[in-house]
Amino acid sequence: MRGCASKRSVGTVVPVYYKRYQELLMIRIPRAVSANNPESMKQTFSFLHLVLPVTASLLCAFPAGAITFTTDTVVSFSNTNFDGENIIVTNCTLTVDGLHSFASLQVLNGATLAHSFAPNGLLENRRTITNEPQVLSSTNAATLSNGDVVVSTVVVQDLSGLVTYTNGADYVIGLDDNGMTTLLLTTNFTIAEGSTNLVAYDYLDTPVTAGLRLIVIGDAFVAQGGTVNVDGKGYDGGLGYGDGAGQSAGSPLSGSGAGHGGDGGQSAALGATGTSYDSIQQPVNLGSGGGRGYEGVGGAGGGSVRLVVGGNLRVEGMVSANGVNGINERSGGGSGGSIWLTCQNLSGAGVFSANGGDGEPSQGGGGAGGRISLQFAANSSSALTQAHGGNGYVRGGAGTVYSQADGQLTGQVLVDNGGKSGMQQFSLWPSQCQPGEGTRPTPSTKPCCCRPGALTRHPFPAHNENCCSDLGRAGRKRVNV
Repeated sequence: MRGCASKRSVGTVVPVYYKRYQELLMIRIPRAVSANNPESMKQTFSFLHLVLPVTASLLCAFPAGAITFTTDTVVSFSNTNFDGENIIVTNCTLTVDGLHSFASLQVLNGATLAHSFAPNGLLENRRTITNEPQVLSSTNAATLSNGDVVVSTVVVQDLSGLVTYTNGADYVIGLDDNGMTTLLLTTNFTIAEGSTNLVAYDYLDTPVTAGLRLIVIGDAFVAQGGTVNVDGKGYDGGLGYGDGAGQSAGSPLSGSGAGHGGDGGQSAALGATGTSYDSIQQPVNLGSGGGRGYEGVGGAGGGSVRLVVGGNLRVEGMVSANGVNGINERSGGGSGGSIWLTCQNLSGAGVFSANGGDGEPSQGGGGAGGRISLQFAANSSSALTQAHGGNGYVRGGAGTVYSQADGQLTGQVLVDNGGKSGMQQFSLWPSQCQPGEGTRPTPSTKPCCCRPGALTRHPFPAHNENCCSDLGRAGRKRVNV
């Protein structure tokens, strides 16, 4: 077996196929039922049946050999060297950021597949410019072509590239009224007035959302002892759409749990908590960070896994996006992240987990469970799926586990807090369930909506009166959506 250094060249045809396949998978479909509908949830993928007809022809373009990773490796969002390859990971951690396409994937015993941690959920997208021609003058400042320039990286040379000039002596760096970086010759310059020179620099392009986004054209396998693990790879403490709140009420600052698939648990201050967000059917968001205690921030949220498998997905190991426990005094737990898997046949006896982190005992609030969505043509899996709220002064609310077979008009949502009482929350129609918005014509088979923090039903006609009882608390409830 070959190490990652022995990467076989795949030729120039692979990026063309990859680009086409990416375009197909990025076809938009009707927006799924979601809560609060954050802007970052706009990214969505086509259902698998839209792209399966092209799979066979794409497979013919990919070589049959495999690349085996045996040492820890990071594949950045801009690194396409391994796209189109058969990937094997064993006894090491492979960190993959951004959208990538593999021919097949095996995560074997002792191996971990993950994505990078970004405290604010965004990965820096630094790009390098070389040999940019600029006409330099002592009277008219030259403007570099890109914004957000990293000033410390600016290098100015003559056209031959043999002479390097000095910032502050030969030229000065400034900003124009639009915030663009400029170059102006000094009064003691050695650069000829009006001469053309070459400029190199780094600049910060649009940040990339943290997360694992993989297209696997063939089969994917996570062996027993292998993991897809993005625990604590979400928003850092106190950050995110459902970040926990730090409250003080006659006692030191206490942090509530973060929300995601459910509401975060209250801290001992009994104040506000992190609220739920993201899509039930198409979850892509990172988990949020727990609230600050008086000694520091809460636990980080779980990461995000989006896996589209053209063939079979067998999971004997673990796919995990858990939130992190609050470890600072009185801090809240991070919420579970998101796991969204699409495949032909789902099999295996592994674990899918998006649990919230515990609040710091015994004053911090527990993080809410995250969101899991499993979509397949056939399902023979006996895997354990859980999105429980973390323990704390008040346990975090349960997250959601959604499953749907290809061709079914409705899927099924499981809300289960592991038999433990916690914050109650669940909303299948969040944008339509606010009081005073009137009714929404829906089939009588649709469930009602439950208001966070209450066991009441909004006045929707022809909805199931009992669907709100104990959802997110100790009960285990399945409803069709």
